[in-house]
Amino acid sequence: GLRFCTLSNRGLISAGPYRWMKHPAYFAHAGNAWIITFIFLPAAHVALGPVQWLAPVALTLIYWLRALTEEQHLREDPDYVAYADWIARHGLVAQFRRLLRLG
Repeated sequence: GLRFCTLSNRGLISAGPYRWMKHPAYFAHAGNAWIITFIFLPAAHVALGPVQWLAPVALTLIYWLRALTEEQHLREDPDYVAYADWIARHGLVAQFRRLLRLG
């Protein structure tokens, strides 16, 4: 959308998927690589070699590093710090951790 830009803060979005995680687009891109590699390619009878096995790992690493870089810049904004702290307490990962402790 119009607010998408690398390493710039054009306002904080905390609704929609951003209510559950800080980087839903990166999560979706990395997840898509895993799904294509380990579900769709085998279903299409494509043999998986080393390159295919490493592709989702590489994409996940790239998006993880990109998220870390963006967060370093966004941590200068107090609104983002408050949002990141809220996600750490209430986001999907926090909920999953609480679920594991209960079960």
